[in-house]
Amino acid sequence: MRKVHVSEETGDPFETQVMRKRTIGEMLDALKVHLEVDGKFSPQTASHMKRAKVDFGHFRGGALTPEWVEAYCEERKENGDRPATVNRTTQLVQQAYNLAVENRRFAAARVPRIKKLDESDNAREDCLTEAQLASVIEHLPEHLQDFTRWCAACGMRKGEAGQLRWNMVHGDTLHIPANLCKNRTGRKLPIVGELAEILARRKATRSFKENDTERMSEFIFHRLGLPVYEFGVRDFADDWHAATKAAECPGHYFHGLRRFAVSTFLEAGLTSEVAMMLSGHKTQNMLTRYQMRKQRTRAKAQALKAVKVYRDQEQAKAKTISRHEVKSLRGSGPEFFSGPFFCGSVFGAQFGTVAQFQCNRRTR
Repeated sequence: MRKVHVSEETGDPFETQVMRKRTIGEMLDALKVHLEVDGKFSPQTASHMKRAKVDFGHFRGGALTPEWVEAYCEERKENGDRPATVNRTTQLVQQAYNLAVENRRFAAARVPRIKKLDESDNAREDCLTEAQLASVIEHLPEHLQDFTRWCAACGMRKGEAGQLRWNMVHGDTLHIPANLCKNRTGRKLPIVGELAEILARRKATRSFKENDTERMSEFIFHRLGLPVYEFGVRDFADDWHAATKAAECPGHYFHGLRRFAVSTFLEAGLTSEVAMMLSGHKTQNMLTRYQMRKQRTRAKAQALKAVKVYRDQEQAKAKTISRHEVKSLRGSGPEFFSGPFFCGSVFGAQFGTVAQFQCNRRTR
């Protein structure tokens, strides 16, 4: 009864036996339903949720400790997972706890502290050049070539591009529904320039045969009627890795085309607002990172050019000094060339002994 009175005075829920026995897996299930109702349960979230349930689901809510979470994070880092990937998993666990407390299904005092790893080194530098991109596309299978060109031209995520359908094309505008977008915000994309050329080619290859019957694919980018990419169902990672290796630029990810497109937008002079509307970015943070990376790349290039100019100047000076010294030494007597200065110098190493030098002078 004393705990009940304390709960009434503080406003915190009284911790029942059901709360104590509640597992993190049950909390994650409740979080999944909550995100689905809000329309925020994306394929990426589903992937991280699956990992969270495997690693944390068996724990009772009150049994998880900060020390165990830190050891878990260190182990995943040692296994090669990046801090941002680990954070996406632990972030879902934290959200599950917060939702349980908000719904009065868990005591706030028993929520463990979940430390977030530093993600300052998460910015990738794998941005293809135009020449590399052209070479990679040349080595890709035919059904992936226009798909790659499309993503590089407008910066669209492959998950969005893979689900584009012909009924989304209205005249010279592509209407992308919110349920395809990662940030759940629909947008319209004008079909002009390279995008119009790609759609014209895709329209010519829209038909396919199924059981000797000719059909029309509903997907813009398809292979035998099925989308070329579908999260968790159909991927082309092997084809992409083989193409980058053949193009002599291995290690580049397909998502790097998004960075390629946005960097191209900014280099072409587009404002940040227009670039965000085209690529579907919702915040300015990512564009700022792209701009800073470009600035750092330019600074490195300028620094290397300055070093090259300096070294060329110094080498030219050294050659000039060497020619003047050789001319002045030609007028010196034999006693100079037998002295300690000459024998220990580069000229001594070049001309050899006094006899050899005098022989060289007679030959000349």
